[in-house]
Amino acid sequence: MVTINSENISLNDNHKTVDEIKLLIDRYNNKDLKPNEFKTKLIHYAKKTGFINNTCRKQAWHLLINSPDDSSEEYSEDKDQYKSDQYYEQTRLDVIRTLKRFPPNYSDSERSQLQDELIVIIMKILIKHKELHYYQGYHDICLTFLLVLDELCLPVIDSITMSHLKYFMEPTMEKTRDSLLYLMPLIDCINSECAEYMERGGVGHVIFALPWFITWYSHVLDNLDIILRLYDLFIVSHFLMPIYVAAEIVNYYSDEVLSKDCEMASLHQYLSYLPTEIDDKTWEEIIKRALYLIKTHPPNTLENLNFEWKIKCENIENSSDQLYVSPRFRKDKNKNNNNQQELVKQQSNKLSRIVFWGVTITVGGLAIYLWNHSQAIDLNKFEILKSKNDLLRQENNQSFFFYIVFLLLRKLMNSYSSSTPSSEILFKRFRLWKRQYLHVVIYTSLFWIFLDVFFIMLFSDCTKQVLIPCSSSASLKDKPVLIDVDPIEDSRVRRHPKFQVDKFQDKTQTISQRNNVFNKKKYEKSKKVSSGGFISKWFGSDSESNPSSWPGEGGRAVVIPSHLKEEAKKRFKENQFNIVASDLMALNRSINDQRSSKCKSHEFPPDLPTTSIIIVFHNEGNSTLLRTLTSIVGKSPIEYIHEIIMVDDCSVDREYLKGTLEEFVKELPVQVRILRNTNRLGLMKSRLKGAEIATGDTLTFLDAHIECSPGWLEYLLYEVKKDR
Repeated sequence: MVTINSENISLNDNHKTVDEIKLLIDRYNNKDLKPNEFKTKLIHYAKKTGFINNTCRKQAWHLLINSPDDSSEEYSEDKDQYKSDQYYEQTRLDVIRTLKRFPPNYSDSERSQLQDELIVIIMKILIKHKELHYYQGYHDICLTFLLVLDELCLPVIDSITMSHLKYFMEPTMEKTRDSLLYLMPLIDCINSECAEYMERGGVGHVIFALPWFITWYSHVLDNLDIILRLYDLFIVSHFLMPIYVAAEIVNYYSDEVLSKDCEMASLHQYLSYLPTEIDDKTWEEIIKRALYLIKTHPPNTLENLNFEWKIKCENIENSSDQLYVSPRFRKDKNKNNNNQQELVKQQSNKLSRIVFWGVTITVGGLAIYLWNHSQAIDLNKFEILKSKNDLLRQENNQSFFFYIVFLLLRKLMNSYSSSTPSSEILFKRFRLWKRQYLHVVIYTSLFWIFLDVFFIMLFSDCTKQVLIPCSSSASLKDKPVLIDVDPIEDSRVRRHPKFQVDKFQDKTQTISQRNNVFNKKKYEKSKKVSSGGFISKWFGSDSESNPSSWPGEGGRAVVIPSHLKEEAKKRFKENQFNIVASDLMALNRSINDQRSSKCKSHEFPPDLPTTSIIIVFHNEGNSTLLRTLTSIVGKSPIEYIHEIIMVDDCSVDREYLKGTLEEFVKELPVQVRILRNTNRLGLMKSRLKGAEIATGDTLTFLDAHIECSPGWLEYLLYEVKKDR
């Protein structure tokens, strides 16, 4: 990893840089500099320090970007044509949403004016270039240019669109996706450990960096000064420069990345918000590193790097039967480098039990032997022995061990006290001990031994069929561990609750019973009001849990069996996630309760408002959608769910979203209504359509691929009640 020294640019240096840029522009305007020489020097400032303030930036951007002449003939002025364009409505919604939060310190009237100007600018460019397709995030870039250049921004945005952004505006996002995939090879070049860790953690697709790339970080950052500093760099660089910056961001925070759990949810969440935590000084360091990286690995070498990375990924995938468990890496880098990976092989469940019971029987046998041995000891015959010959002449040879102990005690006491009578008194007291005292000690020890055995066998994972073998937690605390996981057997896969309704063997049993989604006893209990007038905490979980060996139980990662890996790859395109892993999990699979003890013990008033839960889905995976419904019903107080409204946003070629889904919802203990759009309306319009027919006291909008935790609904309704 290359480290480049970073120094703070002082205020005086900023003034000096601004003066130099102004002088450079004046010399160019006076024709004292040739265009090529002027542009080279201006690019140098853009990369090294940026243009510092908007006065210099406004002039520099115009001179750097070869913008077309702004003639009225090039851009349409027909407002009716704007509104009739296929992208007008989406553009308007995106602009309104963005201008509610950004830029800061603007009045409502100023925001309204910016909104109208920005919509017109975007529509003019899209109408002029019919081959371009609008994407969400394009408006963020246009807004930044508008804030700096005002009314002069249109030709500049046009030029930047055709030179840098047109690759994002094709009919499909394939080229954008392919360009984004260069990120992992670049990370591998500068920090292979971090790249491999991310690949194992399931974020090798680098979706977290998509908004960084296509919006030039303006969608994820709120600091306008940092955004403009990055724009100074991007407009004079290759269009892939945001990828190089992203690689150095991950590299700079690699220790923090390695400290996260090696699973997609944790890594994706951290990486998605990573740019928001970077300060000005760190950004300058990252930019310098990115400039060095693009110099050592220019864009024309990325294809070769990507090819090498794919080969490396295949090697990682070949070891996918080994579940990579994240360590908590030390922040101290020296200690972190000393950590070595260990391969802990899964121990046989039967062997663990044999060894454990063998140790238990041995300890018990030793205790019984000591007890029997104590019966033969006559403590009244103990004498103070002063020579080795006296010891050998003892008639009671069975007490040899105890005599040795007493001799050692006497010698120890004599070493600490020069007076012989004190040691003699001590051993006289030993003679007075009765056999009953020794019996009490032995009986108590035996009792605690068997009590310990009972609790250890009750709570130890060694006696259960689990994927992770018993090992010292201390040995795994600071080290990355590779746990060898056997592929899931076919019989185990077939045993857990499946989502295909027509494959259930017991046709007389309802779907909710087969999937154990609703516990009637707890439901009845939850309706009882305590003497204090509050409902006891509703746990929402099943009394009978699934076997821990089932895929995904307890939130564990699912290991795809070798015979299903090809199917998993082929079906990934269906929903852009591993639908085979979802199909392997039970609909009512358990997930860890992350609430604190105070949250778990909180009680709510009985008169909470009801809610209508609205779920919009389009071509959703069967098992994920049914698991969403199962989770809602199983983890929620049923009396507060007024209804569930499902809006099918014109799903196609998914027959299971019709008959199978309708049969499933009939078995649920709540009212479920399914609306089906005849045309694709999108998420927001579909939600509004569901809200129009909702009759609950409140509205709750959920995605179609979620799982609820216990207590998720009560707190939401409680906050609503407090405001009423």
